[in-house]
Amino acid sequence: MLAELRVQNFVLIEHLSLSLGPGLNVLSGETGAGKSIVLDALNLLMGSRGSTDLVRKGASEALVEGLFWVEEEPWVADVLTGLGLEPTPELWIRRMVPRAGRGRAYLNGGPIPLATLRTLARALADVSSQNEHQVLLNPDTHLDMLDGFAGHSSLLDAMRDAAGALAQAFEALARLEAQLKDRAEREEFLRFQLAELERVAPREGEDEALELERKRLVHAEKLHEHARAIEEGLYAGRGAVVDVVSDAVARLKEMARIDPEFEAQVAILEGVLYSVEDVARLAGAYARDIRFDSERLDEVTARIADLNRLKRKYRVGLEGLLRKREALRVELEAFEDVEAHRERALQQIQQRWKDAAHAAGVLSASRRDAARKLEKAVETELQSLGMPRARFGVRIEERADLGGGPTAESAPGRGGNDRVAFYFSANVGEAPRPLARVASGGELSRVSLALKRVLAGVGDVGTFLFDEVDAGIGGAVAEVVGRKLRDIARHRQLICITHLAQVAAFADRHFAVRKRVAGGRTSSVVVSLDTEERVEEIARMMGGIELTERTLAHARELMDRCAAYSGRA
Repeated sequence: MLAELRVQNFVLIEHLSLSLGPGLNVLSGETGAGKSIVLDALNLLMGSRGSTDLVRKGASEALVEGLFWVEEEPWVADVLTGLGLEPTPELWIRRMVPRAGRGRAYLNGGPIPLATLRTLARALADVSSQNEHQVLLNPDTHLDMLDGFAGHSSLLDAMRDAAGALAQAFEALARLEAQLKDRAEREEFLRFQLAELERVAPREGEDEALELERKRLVHAEKLHEHARAIEEGLYAGRGAVVDVVSDAVARLKEMARIDPEFEAQVAILEGVLYSVEDVARLAGAYARDIRFDSERLDEVTARIADLNRLKRKYRVGLEGLLRKREALRVELEAFEDVEAHRERALQQIQQRWKDAAHAAGVLSASRRDAARKLEKAVETELQSLGMPRARFGVRIEERADLGGGPTAESAPGRGGNDRVAFYFSANVGEAPRPLARVASGGELSRVSLALKRVLAGVGDVGTFLFDEVDAGIGGAVAEVVGRKLRDIARHRQLICITHLAQVAAFADRHFAVRKRVAGGRTSSVVVSLDTEERVEEIARMMGGIELTERTLAHARELMDRCAAYSGRA
């Protein structure tokens, strides 16, 4: 609900601060006092476009701020999440309209685009005024109203699940058919790539092994020369290291027999001897095995070039080539199964279509039953609002023939297969026509009130704002309107701008709009009325030029009667 409203330098309002509450909040005042200015400020808060005409003379900018408590309104959290915003228990909205430059909007201190604010505002408040019935006049909202009245939550969940599954089945078929369409060209391309990779047939770790072999072949003569020299110097040649070390070992052994101190040196030198012999044997074997092979070098060089060409082409390393080859095989195998997949997809669509058509049929039948009840309920409300001849109709049309062949274009949506539109006729002999085309402002106000009375407690809006919904009525009907507003306020916060005492007397909080002149400037102010002030205001609204004891007594009697109806007596 809207807990607080602050307005500064807005048209005739210099400063305004209202603390609102649940239930019925009423604003009254003389014609021209500025009640419509308060409505304009609320509309600006809800995302309407601002203009420099709204800035009070002498001020640099107009400011409207509103604090909404939404902790107990889970649908607001869903809307915030859908808009990419963080859900919070309180929403502080600020609109600034400068005399020069662009206006700005803020949510909880951060900037917010105007379009986003408008979307959020639709979840916060519903404005009904003589000039603003966008929700009621928009046929797109009529389906939601009917579903809310019928309590279709579970049926809508089933419809969304069935329609979502059908949409997924159509998407799967579309992907398969796209594959079939491009299959020949794609398959030829894939087979060319696979043949190229399989012709080269890269093996794991092969590139490193080939590069090492190439180096050995290029430097074969040098490697052979060094290996033979090592063998000669260590083992085979005259004065080889092995001979020198062997002689030294023999002499150390003779010395150790005399002096045991040299036994450790014998072990060390024998280890050296064994190591030298091992290196010599390895070098000898390497020298005998290695040969320069120009043909093998050409083969290795060509193989490395083939691998490098593929690496450059596919922009991957050797492991990437192996993964690419496997991926090509898998995709080509999938091509072989695509026809079978398509047949299975068509069968799945048939089943999903039956499920969705059944869910849509059940929902549609329930809607038609609910439509008759809604028509009767609204007409009953309109009769009590002084429109005994009014006729209200709910037309339901099917979007598509679900008995035909299943196509994505004719598939039932997540909301079912129905279009809903409200029809209205105010006079006998006139056929009901679309509500937006036949209802006057006063008639729309009453239809709006009747619908809200019937739908009280239903829907995802926390605050209703009525601007002179009582226009053009009086007498006993005026008190009926007050009672209906009181009934709605049991379920929703209601802010009502009225000129009827019979409506104001039902208020939980009553504010009076006054026009004052000070220092040559006219200002509109809003004051919160206590009990005695309410009596005087309601007596004035009842037509008392002078507030006599009799008019005050009539006002108290009306307030007592309204309090008894409200359960506050």
